[in-house]
Amino acid sequence: MRALHTRLMIVMLAMILMIGGTMGCGPKIDSTAPFFIQFRGFAYSIDGDDISITRYLGKERDVIIPDKINDLSVTSIGCSAFHGCYKLKSVVVPWSVINICDSAFRDCGALEKIIMPDGVKTIGSSAFYGCLNLKSVILPSSVVHIGSKAFVACKSLTSVTIHDGVETIGEHAFVGCDNLTSITIPGSVTGIGSQVFNGGYDITIGCYKDSYAHYYCITNGLKFELL
Repeated sequence: MRALHTRLMIVMLAMILMIGGTMGCGPKIDSTAPFFIQFRGFAYSIDGDDISITRYLGKERDVIIPDKINDLSVTSIGCSAFHGCYKLKSVVVPWSVINICDSAFRDCGALEKIIMPDGVKTIGSSAFYGCLNLKSVILPSSVVHIGSKAFVACKSLTSVTIHDGVETIGEHAFVGCDNLTSITIPGSVTGIGSQVFNGGYDITIGCYKDSYAHYYCITNGLKFELL
């Protein structure tokens, strides 16, 4: 009898997980995956004293991510956490977040505004891939790495602010940003991947004389202006 009761409980819990995965806007949650915890529409995992948002299950267009859940700091926006949230319009990232992981906001086609405070250090690969309506991005001065393909196909993007402190920009980071006509790369950058821009024909790079970005432009035949 006890075994039958246990099996019934497992079946019921699996059904709840499957239903929860279909209510949100991201990819369907695998019911065979490890259990997740939910707080006000955010599924999350715990690692020591840190919380990672693993999936957004809500339906709000304007989202403010909490900085704490049950007195633990939210330090990461996990891989694909908002992937495919096609109605998402704006997001405020809390001061506690250090990492925006791979594909975190991928294919959020309606996303127009993302606010990132000082504290974020990494923008993961394909983090904003396919955010067609994202118009401007201000990367906080704490960011040190922009991942490969981070902003691919952000076709409405006209302004990107990169503060001094960024060290590396991954390959193809801004490919397909058709309306991005200029960008300034600070002197702190010491590594830039291949084909970061859309062929380089329609964009002008602002850079400092003898900086890594300066030589990158010369080597790759990109238009540039010395600051």
